[in-house]
Amino acid sequence: MGRFATVRRTEWVPGVAILVVSIALAILLGSAIQLGSWAAYVGLIVALVLLFGWLERRRDARPLPRPPRSRGRLKAVEGGRAAKYDLSKDDSTDDQKYVM
Repeated sequence: MGRFATVRRTEWVPGVAILVVSIALAILLGSAIQLGSWAAYVGLIVALVLLFGWLERRRDARPLPRPPRSRGRLKAVEGGRAAKYDLSKDDSTDDQKYVM
């Protein structure tokens, strides 16, 4: 029993539940339409499992990202907008206590 005690039940319980529901639905649908062959029941079970997988994928699908907003055309500005700056003439930071 030590081996089964360490198995994480949350990983396989949903799969078993889907399989049980698929078998039950196949038996109900097969008897309702009076299928005679066991192969038809197996095919119905497989079809239902695939249908449930497709539905789960549709439910978990992420929405597509929004397209980026379009901006107007960018304009090139010659020489920049600010006045010319000369670092050699700037003495505004000469009196600072600490150098950054």
